[in-house]
Amino acid sequence: MRSLFQNWKNIWQEFLEGRIGLHLVLAVAIVARYLHGLIQQPLLQKSISQILLAVAIGLYIRNWIGVGEHSRAGVRFAIRRLLRFGIVLLGLR
Repeated sequence: MRSLFQNWKNIWQEFLEGRIGLHLVLAVAIVARYLHGLIQQPLLQKSISQILLAVAIGLYIRNWIGVGEHSRAGVRFAIRRLLRFGIVLLGLR
């Protein structure tokens, strides 16, 4: 039981350290959802998913603008924890 409590404590600490980066990830997700809604043609809308747009925007931001040191912890938390959780939820669907 102590190990489970310690694990949750570590996850909470990672979350608190990465709040700025999580806001960046949230902004990319919102922009991707908005851009996906602008696609009018049904064939293109089914071909280009929100996830694909989010990955493309994320790559663009990472390579062209760059991610600051203060937001790297949040991006790392989103990749390690939230992405895995999302994959599990997608599998349950």
